[in-house]
Amino acid sequence: MHPERAESPATWTLTAKALSISLLLFAVLVSILGIERPLFVDEANSILIASDNLRGVISHLRTDDNLPLYYLLLHVWIHLFGLSEVATRLLSVFFYLTGIFATYLLGEQLSEDSWVGLYGAFLFAVSLQAIRLAQHVRMYSLLGLVATFSTLLFFRSFANDRRGSRRDLIFYILVNVAGSFIHVWFAFVLIAQLLCYFALFPRATVRRLLGSLTLSALPFLLLWGRFFLEQMANGSSSWMPKIGLWSAPGAVLEFYGGKYIGSVILGACGLLLLLRWRGPAQLGPEEIRPEQKRAQRALLLIFSTSVAVPLLVSLFRHIYFPGRYTIIALPSLAVLLAWRLAAKIPRPLLAGFASAVMVLVLSVHVATREDVIENSETKWTYANTDKHAAVEIAKGGIRPGDIVVFTGVTRAAVVYYLRRFHCDRGLTLISFPHENADHLGWDENRLDQAVLEQEAEEVAERLAKSERNGSLVFMVGSDRRTTAILAQAMNRQLSASASP
Repeated sequence: MHPERAESPATWTLTAKALSISLLLFAVLVSILGIERPLFVDEANSILIASDNLRGVISHLRTDDNLPLYYLLLHVWIHLFGLSEVATRLLSVFFYLTGIFATYLLGEQLSEDSWVGLYGAFLFAVSLQAIRLAQHVRMYSLLGLVATFSTLLFFRSFANDRRGSRRDLIFYILVNVAGSFIHVWFAFVLIAQLLCYFALFPRATVRRLLGSLTLSALPFLLLWGRFFLEQMANGSSSWMPKIGLWSAPGAVLEFYGGKYIGSVILGACGLLLLLRWRGPAQLGPEEIRPEQKRAQRALLLIFSTSVAVPLLVSLFRHIYFPGRYTIIALPSLAVLLAWRLAAKIPRPLLAGFASAVMVLVLSVHVATREDVIENSETKWTYANTDKHAAVEIAKGGIRPGDIVVFTGVTRAAVVYYLRRFHCDRGLTLISFPHENADHLGWDENRLDQAVLEQEAEEVAERLAKSERNGSLVFMVGSDRRTTAILAQAMNRQLSASASP
């Protein structure tokens, strides 16, 4: 502790304990509130994939755009705890809570100051992006956790002239291997680290770094490389929107709730840093050691590169969707902000700011606890969810022999809930286009008009010729073109069957 900032140890300990307990209670509360909200299509698809046997999991993923590690973990988790909304989401909650602790370690070890670690953990925990992903049955909370540990071990292994420990290097390789099997965006973490190393760090360990990154990539290339090439060509990212001028600032604001709430939180951080504070609470520039200044610049570079590079890639191939993948950059941003705030802002004011942000974020979370949320701009109320549709179908008395036709991507969630309601036996499920049945998480929107019309005629003819005593249920998707083509084919078949 610096003499200029001397406080009684009892006061420091009391403040740290109070903030730590508040942070823990906050994290647990936001993890639990809203955990029973309905699943959206990607979550239901994750559960359906992970519920299959191991060979089936791999087979499903080959026609999808995701990697296997999270699904294998979820497969084991489901067998242990079941496949309800709460049970399956608790796995992501665990990753979120562990990510808070990992961010504390990153901040504390880089700054050698437990306060920086504590405020870094706070800024990770109050991220509405992290909170929302903690209640998604998806791999993103795990991706953020592994990105944090990779960044921490990168600094421990390569930030100094001296070699890091062999244990740190082994763990760095193992964490990177795990990350490579979680999501393709993990590669951008490694690209950011590599750029950071050559821009800021001594080159004494360059061969060691390149060797470790090679060993990190080999298992993925050997075990999943050929499947990945198939995934690259299957059009699984064609549904993603094009990026625009708002994408970069929007990605940053998304960490803390989007254009409105994110602007308030990050704007308040910026204002606190711009104001001049007097008194013994802040550090002067001369008190920060050169290696710590370099670590701050490194965090800034890792954060900015982890966001900027994939956005640049998105100019040529759509790989970005708001509120998901950029979780890889959140730990670096949280620690960097915490470091700058802890170095400048008086402790009582900073503790008050932290409390106010927790209250704000908790209020937002409580207000939206029943909504289905993908990001700050994509939300659904219960009446617009697939769970509500499945409930209505079940109430209508769906029974064996009925046919359900899906013209969008609602199939995964509807089937999940029909299974939960024990209403799925003996049903005939038809997806249009047919390819949607092979990848339930995204819509096949690349097919041209002629192909869709031919498929629609086949579906309509099949329905017209089917000898059934049950009902026909249509689950209409958001793609009006697809729905209209099938409706026209059905009308032609009905007209033909009605003709003498």
